Amino acid sequence: MKTELNGKISPIKKISLLLFFINVCFCSAQAQIEHMSVRSINGTGFNSCFEHEKSGNFLGSLSGVLRLVKNGSKDVLTYNFRNEESDLRLVYDEDEIYDVSRKNYIFRRNDIKLRYTTYFWANCFEIILNGDTCSYNVIDGSCDFVIDGINWQYDTSDNRELLSLTFTKDVGLWKQRGNGKRLSSYVVKAGSKLLFNISRKKSRTW
Repeated sequence: MKTELNGKISPIKKISLLLFFINVCFCSAQAQIEHMSVRSINGTGFNSCFEHEKSGNFLGSLSGVLRLVKNGSKDVLTYNFRNEESDLRLVYDEDEIYDVSRKNYIFRRNDIKLRYTTYFWANCFEIILNGDTCSYNVIDGSCDFVIDGINWQYDTSDNRELLSLTFTKDVGLWKQRGNGKRLSSYVVKAGSKLLFNISRKKSRTW
């Protein structure tokens, strides 16, 4: 059977070309996503003891070191944390689309503010520095991607839970502009480590 008539592309070939084009676009988009992030480890999400908690505030502390490089600079900014006050805030998701709550690990100091968030199988890391909010956020869409370059580990006892974050490679943080565009702002250097030590006893409402 001929697939071309009078020099024109037949409907069958048009459909084949369209399917090929769609497949190429999908693979290209998927490659861009996987360049920025990776799928959740075994699709298991985060094995925190707070996984099924809907709301609450839990006090704790932060220890570790965060090393940053500002875009366009070679200077390394080092922030040390030594058992400094932090907290875990659970924000209830009324729709419970993927998860019952967002788990926000929050630290505030005059020179820097940090927030690490998990929701379902996805996460976000954010800093506020010199008035600029910069983040890497993959809590969107299907919520089954995590930031490539952050390893986590939970250790739980009767009274407390430890969340250890290790940056295994450089992780870029972005600043959102009013027009929706993102600007590269800071890079968290590989080797940075953060340890949240959180009480399992619910404290105050906020």
